[in-house]
Amino acid sequence: MRTRFLIAAAALLLCLVVVKLQVVTDLNDTSVVSAEETATPEPVNEATPEPVEEATPSSAEATDKSPREKPLKNNHKIYLNSHEAEVRTLLYQNERFMEAYPLLEYYGCVVFWNSDAQTVAVNTRDGILGTFKIGEMEVFVNGESVDPGFPALIAEDVMYISAGMLDALVDLDSVGAVETDIWIEKQFCTNDRSLRIKNILLQTRAVNYNPLNFTDYLAFQEQNPDLPAEQVILQVNIGVHKEPYSDIQEVADPNGVFAVIDKNHKLDDSFEPADLARYGGFLWKQEAGEAWLQMKSDAKAEGVSLVLNNTYRSIAAQTVNYNSKIRTRQDIAVEMTNSRPGHSEHHLGYAADLTTVRYASKKVDAWIAENGYKYGFIVSFQAGKEYINHYSPEPWHIRWYPLWAAEIMHEEGLTIQEFDNLYLNPNTHGFVTDPERAMEIAERSYSKLSDWITVTSFGVVNYD
Repeated sequence: MRTRFLIAAAALLLCLVVVKLQVVTDLNDTSVVSAEETATPEPVNEATPEPVEEATPSSAEATDKSPREKPLKNNHKIYLNSHEAEVRTLLYQNERFMEAYPLLEYYGCVVFWNSDAQTVAVNTRDGILGTFKIGEMEVFVNGESVDPGFPALIAEDVMYISAGMLDALVDLDSVGAVETDIWIEKQFCTNDRSLRIKNILLQTRAVNYNPLNFTDYLAFQEQNPDLPAEQVILQVNIGVHKEPYSDIQEVADPNGVFAVIDKNHKLDDSFEPADLARYGGFLWKQEAGEAWLQMKSDAKAEGVSLVLNNTYRSIAAQTVNYNSKIRTRQDIAVEMTNSRPGHSEHHLGYAADLTTVRYASKKVDAWIAENGYKYGFIVSFQAGKEYINHYSPEPWHIRWYPLWAAEIMHEEGLTIQEFDNLYLNPNTHGFVTDPERAMEIAERSYSKLSDWITVTSFGVVNYD
């Protein structure tokens, strides 16, 4: 009996020695390794560490997943502000990486993931926008490039970052290690500014929240303190914070019925709309022309005479018209009542101006405002929306849209810019997050840490 016990003990000791001498060379062998298990660490490569094959997803299925879905295995003790937390770790090139989501979320960050670009965007409770790409040795903090020391890695669908990356994003107070324990400290200040940041972060539930606009949201909010947060998001998204003609973009889908064209969206100089035809003597796109004839007939039956001044206008004609106005009146009123070539809705074939003869009474204005949407016609330059389109109100300038869209725009008083951002293209940036989780983080990160209940990818962890 004693002999069998001694043999078993010797075998156990031998196993421990073998484990002690293990050198990690392949993440397929083990993707989570403690410091005690590695007696001979890999040599440190002073250059940018080359990602191993397993550090980034190799299949489309893995690429499409948010890198937070694996259950945690707590092999090391990680202390966040003296609270022990469940954080999975990975040893690679003699650097200990820690699972990203629990760390970032504990320190009040809302994390967004773009699977196509393998890129992460982080909005922090201190007002920092951080972006980084998996496997690349660079992180952008409020637009400035910062070297985090090591890139972010993905192994087994879990994203890992180094302490240097965490520090770059949240500006830690201190990081320390005692054997296998890692101590990370970051204290918060809650003041008027941070509460305004909170109001912006709470908008992550909105479908049109763009994490890449985070710093612009905060700056615009600072300039407009009485503006509701949801309007801050919307107005920044559609470019209200930009000066007219200061950031000109090419019009997307110029032949589309929802093409956004304004002072910062321009058509190519060679653009000509397809399939124009004459309706009532004027050039229209077919759907708009047919709707115009029906609206004109119905208005006449109600005793209202609708008369057109113009519809389609080519870019060449607009050039002559605009240059003529500039030569005779070089003042801001010209810009508020005339479009530069390539920037006019008249180029599309869906817009028209009613004749100015109708000013003998305001009956036409009132009729169009009340009934135009029933035929798809919306007044483009509404009173009170000058801050969006930078034109004086023009109740005579109408543009056709499909009926379902015109009804929404009429009921909610939306311009095409607002409608596009809220209903058509709310997420063109490709980043996603869990909105309910993001709101929880925003709420919790402004309370005392001792009162925190934070949600990790492992589950709910109470910090008391």
